[in-house]
Amino acid sequence: MPLYYEAVQGYSPIIAGVALFPDTFTVAPLAVVTGISITVTGHYRWAVWSGWAITVLGVGLATLLKVDTSIPAWIFLTMVSGIGLGILFPSMQFSLQAATTNKDMGFAVAMFSFFRTFGQAIGVAIGGVIFQNQMEKKLRAYPQFASRASELAKDAAALVQIIKETPEGQDKLDLRTAYIDSVRVIFIVLCALAGVALVSSFFIKSYDLNRALETEQGFKAEKKSKENGAEEGTPAGES
Repeated sequence: MPLYYEAVQGYSPIIAGVALFPDTFTVAPLAVVTGISITVTGHYRWAVWSGWAITVLGVGLATLLKVDTSIPAWIFLTMVSGIGLGILFPSMQFSLQAATTNKDMGFAVAMFSFFRTFGQAIGVAIGGVIFQNQMEKKLRAYPQFASRASELAKDAAALVQIIKETPEGQDKLDLRTAYIDSVRVIFIVLCALAGVALVSSFFIKSYDLNRALETEQGFKAEKKSKENGAEEGTPAGES
């Protein structure tokens, strides 16, 4: 999204960061509200289902972004996915902890954090490959860029600067159009993956969240008595 704002909308890096607010500043408040709601009600499956449903909708709406999308339009188009991700952020961890035994709770939470971070790394790689292949394909459709399609498509960030330095005209418009068309394919793939996750979430079982915590992890304090001090050669009155 920052690259879209810079390359297609022509924003500076700072303004592109500000433009991310509808998609990012909705995550934390929704995560707080969802966490409190699950704690009060003791139910978490509704949050997982609604979170994935809204995420599918939000990512699907992002495919409507175009070169001439107005500011109010992209604000509301990107805000929806932020709401969905905000709901999913705590609810998925609740569902994991509810389905895990007390003995394995620590391991489950650690692996959950690991796979979430690992998934982000894989997602960046997959998204980059999709963009590069689609950008090269789109550029080959324009005769003026066909010979340099592979070179221009290999680095999405570098292409942003190339687009900014291109004089206003048909060439710049073609580059911007090819850029957003390539980004749209990434959103389509994400929408399909989120749809699979939504269908899979209906198989989540319901577990009771109200249970005693039994764990071997914790602090253990040992008290030293006066007798122990006396046995070690210390006068009882001075220990």
